[in-house]
Amino acid sequence: MLDLVLNTAIAAAVVSASTAVGILLVIGYLVIPGATARILASRVRTMVLVAIAVGVGGGYLGMLLMALPETLDKPISPQATVALVMTGLLLLAVGLATARERLHRIRHRAHSAQSATAGATSTTASVDTTADRSGGPEGSASAVAPMAEGGRA
Repeated sequence: MLDLVLNTAIAAAVVSASTAVGILLVIGYLVIPGATARILASRVRTMVLVAIAVGVGGGYLGMLLMALPETLDKPISPQATVALVMTGLLLLAVGLATARERLHRIRHRAHSAQSATAGATSTTASVDTTADRSGGPEGSASAVAPMAEGGRA
């Protein structure tokens, strides 16, 4: 039931807003905040908050940019300015997510290399102690086998 209500509300928003600003901008206004939130957050509650912040912040910054004194002599479309600001926020989020992933990958590689080095050192140390306990390589089974074969001949 909730799904039906939400989809109806989104459809009503698209239909009513498409006559005001155009279908492409409406789709951008609906998709970009959600996509930005999905990139930046992993929990639904956080995604909702980030999407709201991107939508409201993008709208506010777009309107501010449109009303700058330098742009008063050349009119700028407020819808396009808001869409461009929100697209810029999306691209910034993609850049941040990419940088975060690279940093995580670098840390993971460094941690894996450090673990492998520590593991190789402990394996070498355990082989050395095993050889010492058995009396060196002469006392190992591989050294005994050739002698046994040589004794039969």
